Amino acid sequence: MRRFRFRLQALQRLARSQERIQRGRLARAQAALADAERVMSERHAAEQSAIDRFDRLREENPSPDALLDALDAVAVVGDSVARAGESVEGRRSQQEEERVALDERRVDRKVLDRLRERQEGRHMREELRREQNDADERESSRRRTIR
Repeated sequence: MRRFRFRLQALQRLARSQERIQRGRLARAQAALADAERVMSERHAAEQSAIDRFDRLREENPSPDALLDALDAVAVVGDSVARAGESVEGRRSQQEEERVALDERRVDRKVLDRLRERQEGRHMREELRREQNDADERESSRRRTIR
C-alpha cells in the first residue's frame, strides 16, 4: 500500500503557524486593551477627585485665581480622560481587527484540513479498490490454474 502524501503539507503547516502567531497578536491586543481601560479608569478617578477638590474649594469662598487654578486642573484631567478614551477605542478596534484576522486564519487552516481529509479519503478508497482488484486478480488466476 502506498503511503498518502498531502502535497499541500507545507502550506498546511504555514497556515497553522500563522494561526498560532495571530492568536499571540490577539492576546497582546487584549492585554493592551485591558491596560488602556485600567488607565482610563484611573484617570476617571483622578478627574472625580479633581472635581471634588474644586467643589470643596468653591464652598470655602476662595479667590478667583484659586478657583481658576482648580478649574484648570479639572480641565487638564478631563483632557487626559478624553485621550485615554481615544486610546481605549483605538485598542478596541485593533483587538477587533486581530480577532477578524484570527478568524480568517482559522478558516484558511480548516479549509486545508478538510482538503487533506478529502484527499486522504480518496487515496484510501483508491488503495482499497486497487487491493480489491489485486485480490480478485489473484483469485481468478488461482481459479484458472485449478481448472
